[in-house]
Amino acid sequence: MSRALPTSGESSSQPDVPDGTISASALAELLHDTLSSDQLVLIDARPSFAHHRGHIRSAVNVCLPAALLRGDPLLGEAASGALAALEASDDLDTAGRLAMQRLPLCERVVVYDSGGGRGAAAGGPAASLAALLRAAGDVAEVQLLEGGYAAFSSSQPELVAAAPPSAGHASAKGVLDLTPKRSSATPARVVLRLDEGRFCVWVGGRAEPANREQLRARGIGHVLNVTKECPTHFADDPELRTLRVPVEDEADAAAELACRLDECVAFLRAARAAAAAEAAAVEAEAAAEAEAEVGASLGAGADGDPSTSSSPPPRPPPIPPPAVHALVHCFMGRSRSVTVAAAFACAELGMGAEEALATIRAAKPDAAPNQGFRRLLERWADSAEDAVEWGRRVKARGEEPLSICSVLSALAGGGDR
Repeated sequence: MSRALPTSGESSSQPDVPDGTISASALAELLHDTLSSDQLVLIDARPSFAHHRGHIRSAVNVCLPAALLRGDPLLGEAASGALAALEASDDLDTAGRLAMQRLPLCERVVVYDSGGGRGAAAGGPAASLAALLRAAGDVAEVQLLEGGYAAFSSSQPELVAAAPPSAGHASAKGVLDLTPKRSSATPARVVLRLDEGRFCVWVGGRAEPANREQLRARGIGHVLNVTKECPTHFADDPELRTLRVPVEDEADAAAELACRLDECVAFLRAARAAAAAEAAAVEAEAAAEAEAEVGASLGAGADGDPSTSSSPPPRPPPIPPPAVHALVHCFMGRSRSVTVAAAFACAELGMGAEEALATIRAAKPDAAPNQGFRRLLERWADSAEDAVEWGRRVKARGEEPLSICSVLSALAGGGDR
């Protein structure tokens, strides 16, 4: 069992420091204690070139964009949305992204920058990031490192990881060579438009499902989360339907995803059916209103009053329809979510695997399922046609059609129920 981390003022090596901060000696004690360090996330809020010249061991680099540094403090959902956008942005390397995912599970986060003032009210990137983490409320305790990297590196040099002398002192190339490569991702895009645009399938990454106002503005009412690492946001919102399929973006996870593709496709089919029903209801209501206006106009004209027989007043602008579209998301919006959207296109529109992927890439060029998911999609598309014919035969015999996953198994074994 891991022991609880000491809070400010509890550690014997912690000198008198302001609330919301931790001293260099107290942090060193935590880093030397394996049990405590497992419960700690240490964040270096300096620019990446400074981090790669030297940083505290086990620290990850999370640098806030300038807009968040200059803007007003964010609270509640806005803070959570900003953190989600930061986590999904190109400004984080893999280590930083994994650390952000660990935040809700850890007991303490310590943030530092180059020097930092005393106390949580001090300016600087570390204080801004600490304030954002506190506002989001996902972490038990957030502290600033008293004196920042300058004080820690001078008093605890054994816990500092420094770059080689040739890296970054006089050459920008040295710093660039030490900087991890960052993957690129585009924002969410509409990849499928069905029923003359009445139902659209969006594909995106980690940031989009955390932004409720954006979901509402886009008319998204169904959110399909195809990740193990991303939480499902707004699950209690009555206006949203959510489904989570926890799958990792690994080639050997294709079998795990295969057993849930039926559920994913059914979820998107239900969304499409709900959109069609909503469109029919809106059209019926509009037709009834138009008929009532015509009747009222004819009745007024029969009275002989010219003022009442004039053209009816212009109709008010239509009320935006409720959320009817669907968002499929994974972490980067490139592999798992694309695979599910393509599988839906194969099953619902009769596309082949390559046609479905080409359709999605036309709208989202970074779509790139991993090799295992590509093979799964090819098998899914190849068997979908057989599954349709097989389903018709089963239905004709009055039996309940099995899932396409069951068909895959039957086809692999040569069986035909």
